[in-house]
Amino acid sequence: MDDLPCALVELDAEGRIVDSNDLFRQWTGLSPEELSGRPYASLRQRIVGIGGRSESLVRLANIDGTSRAVMASSRTVDGRDVVVLVDASERAEHEREMLQSQVLQERTRNRLQLIIDSSISFSAATTEQELVDILVTTVAQAYQAEQAAVFLVDDLEAFTHAGGSNPLQAVEDAAPSSRRRRACEAS
Repeated sequence: MDDLPCALVELDAEGRIVDSNDLFRQWTGLSPEELSGRPYASLRQRIVGIGGRSESLVRLANIDGTSRAVMASSRTVDGRDVVVLVDASERAEHEREMLQSQVLQERTRNRLQLIIDSSISFSAATTEQELVDILVTTVAQAYQAEQAAVFLVDDLEAFTHAGGSNPLQAVEDAAPSSRRRRACEAS
């Protein structure tokens, strides 16, 4: 059992470890005494695969806090459950890269759709206010924001709220009264 190129672990009916080979003990960092009676499930965690959770691709925990991706397969031998584990680090890395690629692809698709929809809307706008409203909606969608605002610079080079919700409205409302207070205090 110790000469095999794969890790083996024998489980009792409750899924507790009865025996294991040297490679399994090396991968977990635990001695035979520490493994005996321990639930096998406490040492593994399923890995999310491309189509969701992979039933055979798992992470096997090591006592030092690291883990190793392995392919696990269970067999019944002479009435006992034996789990065969094979290193799957390269496969797990490939699946992680594929998952990242899918996320990037979805994000890119969403952004392109937003650009297309916005371009169509912008081309149909006939007034400055319509353009402002489209820009507010586009920005809110692009950043998944609850609120968005557009400020334009007027002839006096001051910002003017043109559309959307004004996050500075409370500050603007308070500004005139504080100026009045300062003017009263000065006199």
